[in-house]
Amino acid sequence: MGVKICLSILRARWNRIIPILFGCTILFCSSGAWADPENGRITKDIMVGGAHDVPLKANQPVKVLKHSGETVVIMVALPDGSSGIYQIDAAAVEILASTAAPPTVVKVPAVTNTAQISPVAPEPTAPAPSLAKIAPAPATAAGDPSLPEDKSTLIHVNWPEDSKLPPPFEDFDKAKEGSYSYRLYLPPGYYEHPNFHYPTLFIMSPSGNAELGSFYQRARTEGWIVVMFVEARNGDWGPIYGDMLATHADVVPKVRIQDGLKFATGFSGGARGTSVMSQFCPGFDGELLQGAGFALDDGYHLEGIPRDHPYAVFMAMGSNDSNAYEVASLKEQLHGVPFKSQTFQGGHMEAPTSVCNEGLDWLMEQALTGDSMTDDLRACGARQFIFLTQRWESETDSAKKAEKAVALATLGDSLNLPSNSPEFLELKKIKDSLPLEP
Repeated sequence: MGVKICLSILRARWNRIIPILFGCTILFCSSGAWADPENGRITKDIMVGGAHDVPLKANQPVKVLKHSGETVVIMVALPDGSSGIYQIDAAAVEILASTAAPPTVVKVPAVTNTAQISPVAPEPTAPAPSLAKIAPAPATAAGDPSLPEDKSTLIHVNWPEDSKLPPPFEDFDKAKEGSYSYRLYLPPGYYEHPNFHYPTLFIMSPSGNAELGSFYQRARTEGWIVVMFVEARNGDWGPIYGDMLATHADVVPKVRIQDGLKFATGFSGGARGTSVMSQFCPGFDGELLQGAGFALDDGYHLEGIPRDHPYAVFMAMGSNDSNAYEVASLKEQLHGVPFKSQTFQGGHMEAPTSVCNEGLDWLMEQALTGDSMTDDLRACGARQFIFLTQRWESETDSAKKAEKAVALATLGDSLNLPSNSPEFLELKKIKDSLPLEP
């Protein structure tokens, strides 16, 4: 069923995104879970997808997720290893047998390290987040067993015509109606821990078809949900807004995003796009900008967005990037919003993994030091604390390590870590490294 999005978009001058208006004959995903899938096969050669660019061959096996009159919702393996979900004519599918398969449960050992794991390795052993007994877990939230763990799944969504954005964005140009797409990554253990909520990262690319890239290892080993935009790319604003709005409204009720740890990132034009999205899509807690700053001349508009904890911006910039001057101008535009920048050797390029990790760590520290922290946010923060301390231990720059120790000591105190937990022992180690006060 379609997703209602009550939003309408603003006028912009950034002319970097190629308009792509998909036809409306493909799938738009429901935010609820589907029934047990059934085995099926395609009865004739057909083309599906937002641009009718995905071929399905006669006798090709598929999973039938939902029946709806003359249409069915299917899931099919794509050539790149991901899964595509589409709505097609029921006459093009023959149902073979019901599988009534239960959700996949991955048994995972405790995390002991963060060794590099190839995304193409066959069925790798999946480490679980470190568990700290902080507070009772929140009620079970949305989960859809048809969405696999440790794999990017392509999902198509429709953007409805009726829309209106809140001030000060009500003057944006209307987003282009039609079909849009995003890829969704769920970390290993997502279904084994149905009460956990997860930090989440939205990624946009200047060339469209955003990918996990250097964020894969962190998402997999530390437990992050990742949302990657497909149509949003350099060019006209209309398709960017359409993809952002349709995707955000579809994915938020679909998966267990941790309120308070919801971030966005992008490189170059992707950074400019997310700088706008994080302002009119509710619930973003910060962004990691790479190689570019804000998209519009009149700067950020954060005063109308209610927040009970800091919203922060981290900017990573190559030392020879032609956009390097934007670091100072962005800091001025933010008017006191927590801001930090990091320069790395290079030109106009994506930030190295180490800098991206530094940025996400800093954003997380800002989000977890607010005055009001819910029990589920504190529990999620405690699970992430162990990974923050691992990076602190591996830091070779003594000045950076000392600075990081102070920040982590403050963060650990905010989380109220139980004295018998592994996280508390790490906190004690950090505090012992600090110089004694005179």
